[in-house]
Amino acid sequence: MGARDRAAHSRGHELRRLGHPRASALSIVLDLLNGRLPKVTDELDDGRRVVNHQETLAAQEKGEALKRRFVEWLWSDADRAERLARFYNDYFNAVRPRAYDGSHLTLPGLNPAFALRPPPEGSGLAHPPGARGRSLP
Repeated sequence: MGARDRAAHSRGHELRRLGHPRASALSIVLDLLNGRLPKVTDELDDGRRVVNHQETLAAQEKGEALKRRFVEWLWSDADRAERLARFYNDYFNAVRPRAYDGSHLTLPGLNPAFALRPPPEGSGLAHPPGARGRSLP
């Protein structure tokens, strides 16, 4: 058995270990990627399919183990972790909430004897528009 054959055999063994006898690792991963929980069904004599709760629970536990293993693998390489963090921050962390506090305003000509203070907490001016939840009468 060559090195490639041993690697393929090892991957196959790993997939069988991460899977379930009634639900392969691939079917569990596909369910998870599509936002579904893995489900194992039995076919009755009359052709109906019913959920096997015990086997389904075992397949879902395997799914959780697959998720944990994937997260461990994902962040195990420092270069990959840095690339993923950069990608996430560039594409999803680009929006910050607006600040309506007026701290950026300059008021030329304002009498220096007046010192502006932040609005009181209960005044409604400390909240962005629409954040107070008022309803129409």
